[in-house]
Amino acid sequence: MKTSQGEVVQHGAALGLGIAGMGGRSSDSYDSLKETPFTNFAVAGEAAGYAMGLVMLGSADPTCVEEMLTYAKKTHHEKIIYGLAMGLAFIFYGQQEEAGSTIVSLLAEKVSDLL
Repeated sequence: MKTSQGEVVQHGAALGLGIAGMGGRSSDSYDSLKETPFTNFAVAGEAAGYAMGLVMLGSADPTCVEEMLTYAKKTHHEKIIYGLAMGLAFIFYGQQEEAGSTIVSLLAEKVSDLL
């Protein structure tokens, strides 16, 4: 992940790391993946979003949620936004009660944007 400059290789490496570390909640794996969306390669960033969620599967980790939401709001790449959104869904897998406050805050932002 760190040494490859090719977007396709980064995409595959991110997905491989996500599947290999699924549910492991490894902060090292998460941090390695976190750097990829910031490169602004849309395809690799989308895969990293999925993989970040897979690594933190079911954790409802508030730090990860905040980092992923913050970057999703900053980027203009729809693929990266989509990957991060799916990654967030993985983070909240089986944690519906924990997801409630995040859902409410996102809906409130959306309503305020429409007004």
